[in-house]
Amino acid sequence: MAASDNVVRAGLTPKLRDVETLTTMLTYIDGPPHIVQGVEIAHNVHRYKPPVDEFLIDRVSLAAGSNATLPSAPGVSIILVLSGSGTLEEFPEEPGASGLLHKVDSGAIFVASADTLLRVTTAKKPIMLFRATARYDEQ
Repeated sequence: MAASDNVVRAGLTPKLRDVETLTTMLTYIDGPPHIVQGVEIAHNVHRYKPPVDEFLIDRVSLAAGSNATLPSAPGVSIILVLSGSGTLEEFPEEPGASGLLHKVDSGAIFVASADTLLRVTTAKKPIMLFRATARYDEQ
């Protein structure tokens, strides 16, 4: 859902309900769902661009004992660890710059700074995590 101050209520509230306006705003499309296909942007990193302008999602899926690096994003990112464990290193793009190292486990949530690379490393368990960030025009 895009950022907005507009609210149209249709039920479950004692406030004004405007069902007629809500039904005119809806789009009815019959048929199979639209499935967004990911594109591999790095080894074990797939990018999903939904049909909206506001955000994109990256998925990292690593086998035990491997690593992957996500490219930087110009805005803040939210990282959700769905399964597994390992480390997440956040570091600036400058060569030789040191970064922050976090231990990550299933259920962890992180906020990553803008313009930082993210390196995910696993140890004994595979890991799957997702990063949501503002959509931007990358290479």
